[in-house]
Amino acid sequence: MSLTPMTKARLTREISRLSTDPPPGIAAYVPNPADMTTIRAQITGPEDSPFEKGVFLLLVNISG
Repeated sequence: MSLTPMTKARLTREISRLSTDPPPGIAAYVPNPADMTTIRAQITGPEDSPFEKGVFLLLVNISG
């Protein structure tokens, strides 16, 4: 899939931010840097919630 230059720039910024300063309990990465339309993420359930100790794996597909 072809992304607009503006979309690519935004995804690059957001993915870079997630890797350098992720929110607590969240990890995300692009498995294939040549294809930014697929992002893998892992979210850990927050403490003192029904999701505590849960690990949730996501596959995010970006469409333009």
